[in-house]
Amino acid sequence: MPRNAIGLYVPARSHLRFIVEKLLAAGWEIQKVPDSGQLVRNGQRFIFRASNREVRLCIFAYKVTESSRGRPQERRIEITTTYQKGLVRLHDFEDVVLGVDYDHDILVGVDPERIEFGGPTGNASSFFDSEGLAWSNENQILVLPWPANVFASGIEHHAFVKPARLSEYLFNLEEIHNGAYAGRGLFSGPFALKSVKSQGFVVQLSDSGGEDLILSWGTTPPKRKSSKEELVEAFEEGELSQLSKAKLTPEELEHIKRRAEENGLLGEEFVLNREREALRSAGRPDLADKVKWISQESTTAGYDVLSFEASGEPKFIEVKSTSGTGRSFDMSENEWEAAKVYGSSYYVYRVTSVVSTPDVSEFPDPWALLEEGKLKRTPLTWRVMTS
Repeated sequence: MPRNAIGLYVPARSHLRFIVEKLLAAGWEIQKVPDSGQLVRNGQRFIFRASNREVRLCIFAYKVTESSRGRPQERRIEITTTYQKGLVRLHDFEDVVLGVDYDHDILVGVDPERIEFGGPTGNASSFFDSEGLAWSNENQILVLPWPANVFASGIEHHAFVKPARLSEYLFNLEEIHNGAYAGRGLFSGPFALKSVKSQGFVVQLSDSGGEDLILSWGTTPPKRKSSKEELVEAFEEGELSQLSKAKLTPEELEHIKRRAEENGLLGEEFVLNREREALRSAGRPDLADKVKWISQESTTAGYDVLSFEASGEPKFIEVKSTSGTGRSFDMSENEWEAAKVYGSSYYVYRVTSVVSTPDVSEFPDPWALLEEGKLKRTPLTWRVMTS
């Protein structure tokens, strides 16, 4: 370890290491560690900084064990640190209680009100059905109710959280345990865990002090799309079965069509500017000035943008845009005819994530690609599926 660096150390038998490893694997970065780099065994103070939001949490982690009540399907999180037993309350931090099941690589979120109970012995164990441990969906948190007389409602909600969803759980804690979470809060968007090397636990000496472990998130936290956004994507990608299941009113369908048209215009404008910039970068500002947005002049040309190769040869570009990431799209009979006529000068540009971070995939001479088996089409307005 470099002389000017300090490692992050977790006490033996503490389950907080599992928590920290999964947070770093999700993309969190250590901004500051406590004095000497040592975490407490349990009840560690965390400060999470993401975008313009700061969340302060005191996290307790316990191992999931067999039930002590002779019930084979029941599991227990044995909570032994409670306020009634002398735990000091931190008014600036929210409590988080997590069970860790290493065999299933899953976390069980317990209503933090649990540590308000326990009496003088501090036994505030939480019980649940082991069925939840088999939850394997990396993109969603499973919330199951369980009878609990100590709660005023008589119900305790357990959250079964795969490591990729831990950030989502921590940032939507209250709604989850109230049974009111709709699954679209901060960090509800998809992202994959990465491997964490030992360097991830090392920071500069100047980045230590106090009692808090401070973690930062460098980009905008991902959120799951709303149902309306998902339906717009389905319309853009020709997923008729998803649209039919939604049972849309005529007004709702018209709204979706308008949104898709707006996204189409965004994609065409993006391609227009992209082509002009590419020609200027190639030393052909004369050709850049000749790039035209054809679909604004005619809807029957069979392409949207007229551009040029650096050599001066024309490019007839049909733009297919989506707010999502799907690579399949619809082409009309007129567009296929144009592709056949213009041959190697005809391009389809597939623009994905057009509203947020546009990305372009180019398909030159789609008619030739079709004959080579690199594109597939189905009879529904010639459905195109790219590999």
